[in-house]
Amino acid sequence: MRVVAGVADPGPQCERDPPGVTDPGYNASPGRWMLVGAELAIREREIVAEALERCRWKIYGPDGAAALLKLKPTTLVSMLKQLNLQRPANR
Repeated sequence: MRVVAGVADPGPQCERDPPGVTDPGYNASPGRWMLVGAELAIREREIVAEALERCRWKIYGPDGAAALLKLKPTTLVSMLKQLNLQRPANR
């Protein structure tokens, strides 16, 4: 840590910066890069879709997708609308 103009500057936020990335505000943790923006939205959609498939599109109850994801069922229903996920016709 260094002090610049009386303000503590913690320096880079990660141990290894990728080539060309010098922004200390870059979202990262030591040794691992976090998903940001569109990547995060894509991964979130994949996770929710996978949980729904595993639970055969059951949302409510102890064996539903909401319980698997540790969400309230109403929160999951809202996420389905936001992520534009719809139950397949054959389910």
